[in-house]
Amino acid sequence: MANAMTPVVTTLDGKAVHANAVWVYVIGSPMLHSWVKVGIAIDPKGRLKQHQTGNPFPLCLLNAVGPFHKKRALEIEKMLLAENKVVQGEWIESSFATAGGLLNKFKIK
Repeated sequence: MANAMTPVVTTLDGKAVHANAVWVYVIGSPMLHSWVKVGIAIDPKGRLKQHQTGNPFPLCLLNAVGPFHKKRALEIEKMLLAENKVVQGEWIESSFATAGGLLNKFKIK
């Protein structure tokens, strides 16, 4: 895995990964029926907490895949934004019920 000189962080699944590794995530709320947020983060759960601050609706992490090198994660994020109707920034139009499945094709096997 990593030697003593390699910076590591602990992420979503509790594994130590290289500090440059990131996850692609989808965040949504049942109150926002057709809007979900696509993004990348080292810590998707921490990012969820940041998005929840100031948001009147309860948000949840619908799915996260990774870890990926940041360049690959940005490519995946860009593909998802291109394949879906962007409503604002990185928020896309997608059913709350099916939004988590947007990332399934990118899961590392």
